[in-house]
Amino acid sequence: MRLIHTSDWHLGQTLHEQDRSYEHAAFLGWLLATLEHERPELLVIAGDVFDSVNPPVSAQRQLYGFVVEATRRLPRMTIVMIAGNHDSGARIEMPAPLLAGFNAHAIGRVPWRSDGSLDAGRLLLPVPDSDGGIAGWVLALPYLRPAELGAAGGDYPAAIARVHAGLIDYARSQGQPGQALVAVSHAHLAGGATSDSERNLVAGGAEALSPALFPADIDYVALGHFHRCGPVSLAGVTVTAVDEARQPLVANAPAARLFRVTFDQPQLVLDVTTPQSVINFTLTTPPSINPLLANLRLT
Repeated sequence: MRLIHTSDWHLGQTLHEQDRSYEHAAFLGWLLATLEHERPELLVIAGDVFDSVNPPVSAQRQLYGFVVEATRRLPRMTIVMIAGNHDSGARIEMPAPLLAGFNAHAIGRVPWRSDGSLDAGRLLLPVPDSDGGIAGWVLALPYLRPAELGAAGGDYPAAIARVHAGLIDYARSQGQPGQALVAVSHAHLAGGATSDSERNLVAGGAEALSPALFPADIDYVALGHFHRCGPVSLAGVTVTAVDEARQPLVANAPAARLFRVTFDQPQLVLDVTTPQSVINFTLTTPPSINPLLANLRLT
């Protein structure tokens, strides 16, 4: 199974009151061409799809137009997007019934049943292969605000750990040998490389979560939130790749990157020192940002 991992599109963002829709359109055009060239089974958008909980109509039009065009070009590709801390979970999920007709899954909130139990089945999504079977599974973990933790509430890191453990246990029960398991999450994991443009997730510094939330039997963890590209060590066993935002969110940010991941074996262990031994792992760079912004200097 081949996937392309992106995050933090921040559609609708302005920089110093300057509209960035031109850059967003350039990025989306580049991504469409990249998808057509790579032909992955799965595209991941790991949160912060929009820059605000109430994005402008133009940003929503860009997202949904992209989904329609991506499906037209690659009708077998699955798209999974989750809500980040900049997004409204309800808004991300609102068009979900329509997006399902384009092989796109929009997951904005963790669902709870009336008895207070976790409805894990709604967050585990199959990725079909070319033969009609299941190439792998995606465990979609949207950003959870403290008020959305339901029966798992209480101490924030402990409650998040309980939610993750329940979802991962359910995912393990559904998967079969040879099927990849990918977790998609928008979270601030301890050890990740931050920049000047991330917004704190929880007041008081409680947002930094342990990478141990993701055990070694998860084949790949596609993270959002961080705007710098870099690895996070998972207990010295697995390394999860952290995607860079698709373009700089502040004037001094590094160049954007995108991860292309191919699963060559049922159990993936990504070692950033020798990635070629276990995975087809490359980084490519999208187009330069608007030349006017490229010359911008903050004072």
